[in-house]
Amino acid sequence: MTEEKRNKMITYSVALIVILILIVILYFIWAPTFSKLDSSGINKYEDKNYEEEIKKFYNNYLSENLKITNFDKLYLKLDKDYLSEIGINEKDKVKEFFRENSYISMNITINSIDIYDKEIGKLLVATYTVNDGVRYAYINEITPYNFTLSFMKDEELSENLLSFNKNKVVDDIEYNVEIIQATKNNIKLKLSIINNSANTLSYDFSYLDSIQLEYGENKIVNIAALANSNNSKFELTPGSTNSCEATFNLSWSDQININKIIINNIKLNGSDYKVEI
Repeated sequence: MTEEKRNKMITYSVALIVILILIVILYFIWAPTFSKLDSSGINKYEDKNYEEEIKKFYNNYLSENLKITNFDKLYLKLDKDYLSEIGINEKDKVKEFFRENSYISMNITINSIDIYDKEIGKLLVATYTVNDGVRYAYINEITPYNFTLSFMKDEELSENLLSFNKNKVVDDIEYNVEIIQATKNNIKLKLSIINNSANTLSYDFSYLDSIQLEYGENKIVNIAALANSNNSKFELTPGSTNSCEATFNLSWSDQININKIIINNIKLNGSDYKVEI
């Protein structure tokens, strides 16, 4: 082998080794990044810094697009069901509605953004101040940054408690529970009881544990207040009906995990029993 060939072989070998080393280095640098792009991870809430990042995103988005001059962009994100509820669809009329209700303004301050987990995606509640008071923007996310918007003057979350209203028939007694109001810190329910049986039942709701909510993993919360407490004790004769409103101190993040309603202190033919709905 000539000296020239030997030198070329050495040069090629060194170059190959250098290339291999560079490939290994690049792999360890970029592999974590590419792993995040795996198709099974796209549009998933896996980033540990997601909540911090998304709060910044929506803070910037709302600060910019709640301005009257940017309503066209905001309109594209309005929830279709929300527009049906307010009974307006035409952009110009919706804009006027938003101006009259001070949902949009040139003077807006974002106060806070709270994030709640849902069965699918997340709900974010943005509290912001406009000229004449506080308003609330509800951001429904199905996947990260894929969202729709709705607005209210009051902090009302009951529309986001999907499939909550419950009913059950026990011994020909019909129990119906529906949400009256839900906020970040409490929930108010209406319990209606219809006696379709041939028996007379007695109910005593004067105790805090007479109506309970079970949420999460076997966690229990008692009544905080009962509307019209003078009617907390009553009898239901055959064919009669009665109802009451109960408020529970429960954060909204726990409200979305309510499993059942427990009704205690019921007497039938002198015997105590309870009903779970």
